[in-house]
Amino acid sequence: MQDQILHAKTLMEKGFAIIPLYKDSKANGDKEIITRDYTLAHLQKPLNNHKGEPLWHTDGNQGLNLEKSGLKDIDLENFWSIMFGELWLDSNTLTLGRERPDGTIQVTHYFYQNEDNLEEDIKLQDNKSVEYRVKGQTVVYGRTKDKENGEMLTRTWVNVKMPIVDKDLEKNIERLLLRLLLHLMLNLQIPGL
Repeated sequence: MQDQILHAKTLMEKGFAIIPLYKDSKANGDKEIITRDYTLAHLQKPLNNHKGEPLWHTDGNQGLNLEKSGLKDIDLENFWSIMFGELWLDSNTLTLGRERPDGTIQVTHYFYQNEDNLEEDIKLQDNKSVEYRVKGQTVVYGRTKDKENGEMLTRTWVNVKMPIVDKDLEKNIERLLLRLLLHLMLNLQIPGL
């Protein structure tokens, strides 16, 4: 519990808005999950629903509210987008990864300042590989399930620094998506050819 409090306190002191979640989950039971201003007291004493059940766990995951924190989150969803993200995204910013069972850490989230105040996520051609998010929340503490194989993976900070403004972000994402497309086309096996 102390680790969760320290983690949340550190984020809040840097001006980020946190969201308490259920353990090993990306959700909580709060209908006001995005609009509520959560405090450290909320982490220690969750609000309850009408049945008296907690709306999140005291030992649960934590999310970062993207809108209230003024962030863009480039969320890399699979092995190849993670590999190409290392090549094309500016890592001189706040980054988050996931630790695989063998100890390998993969950088899956690149956070940048939302300096142009985008209000809607940007829909990309391949949102199964890369998501460009400014709404909702991102789990930054605890464990979540790998979408590809179901393994539970621990979230871990990789580059702990304040998010930067990246004027070339959209151009770099286009390059990343182009490389992903080329990779898929070159490795596509067509029967009879």
